[in-house]
Amino acid sequence: MRRPQMDLLKDAYTKLGSDRFIFTSGRQSLLLQLSAILRENS
Repeated sequence: MRRPQMDLLKDAYTKLGSDRFIFTSGRQSLLLQLSAILRENS
């Protein structure tokens, strides 16, 4: 399985964290997972 590009993950984190997706189901969980991946790879 390929690892996603870090730029793509950063973009997803930024967009998901915006007010536009504030009522998205599972948003907080996804943000935490993306944050952990980005920290591991920085």
